[in-house]
Amino acid sequence: LHLKTEVKSVKSGGNGVRSELSDGSAIQTDKVLVSVGRQMNVEHFSEVGMKMRGQFVEVNDGMESNLPGVYAIGDITGGPQLAHVASFQGMIAAEAANGGSAKMDYSAIPIAIFTLPEIARVGLTEEEAMKTGKEITIGKFPFMALGKALSLRQKDGFVKVIAEKSSGKLLGIHMIGGHSSELLGEATLAIRMGFKAEDLVRTIHAHPTLPEGIQEAAENIYGRGIHT
Repeated sequence: LHLKTEVKSVKSGGNGVRSELSDGSAIQTDKVLVSVGRQMNVEHFSEVGMKMRGQFVEVNDGMESNLPGVYAIGDITGGPQLAHVASFQGMIAAEAANGGSAKMDYSAIPIAIFTLPEIARVGLTEEEAMKTGKEITIGKFPFMALGKALSLRQKDGFVKVIAEKSSGKLLGIHMIGGHSSELLGEATLAIRMGFKAEDLVRTIHAHPTLPEGIQEAAENIYGRGIHT
């Protein structure tokens, strides 16, 4: 990772690709993936009377635009630019278009970054939670104390659970480590349903499994963790 650094030039040659950076260094690689400069393909939308918000289509909770019967989903709506969000928006739009009352809820969007190790999150970050003005409490659990992680030889990483201190309501769950994306199902359901950290503590998790890390992190919110 080269933070606050620009790519000044990219040159291909017999030995691959050489990328020269603004800090004076250079990186030699086999290939370069360019993933910057995206913009929405909405050039003519306003011409038909569709209400826009910058380069995004303005929609209601049912994904309908200001034009009756015209729906929009995906990146052009300005929400989280994730495939699973667009897919869910499509289901909401289809139901709404057929007279249903489904509404899009963005309060529990799972986000997975498929690096090595994986990174996964749902809900608020610690910084976002603090900005709400609520007093928060945090529980962590390292993968190195998790039997399944050790058996997979992927002991690096941890689970972090953020909750409101007064009520114990879950605000965010974050993970970094092997197969973290697979833990997002339980974490997202917990945030979506407004669970408290105590609900995770009181839920029996199979052993040895990776989701035990979520339970253990929740236990540490109350100082009741027994494996750290």
